[in-house]
Amino acid sequence: MRGRSALIYGTAQTVPITRGAPLGVRGAIAASKIGADKLVDSFHRCHGLPTVVLRPFKTYGHRLLSDAARANSLCRWSPQVSLEDGLRRTVDWIDRHQARFRVGEYVI
Repeated sequence: MRGRSALIYGTAQTVPITRGAPLGVRGAIAASKIGADKLVDSFHRCHGLPTVVLRPFKTYGHRLLSDAARANSLCRWSPQVSLEDGLRRTVDWIDRHQARFRVGEYVI
């Protein structure tokens, strides 16, 4: 599974952006994201690996769902915790594990 960014489409030529929209590389970050998508595609074609590319951008707004109803209907998925509880748990975990974060250090 790979999450796709709207950045790969550059300036939208139509709204909403469709799967067939042309890629609009406007910098190195967009190019690297396109490369990652193509890498996923190649693993599918070469090795038969089942893959999916998700496009979760713009999940809130006009004509879009702001809850998990669509994910539930398509994938039988539902969240295990509320957004508020998930955010609270995340902040609490980061508070308890600050020693794991090395600000200003790039680790490979």
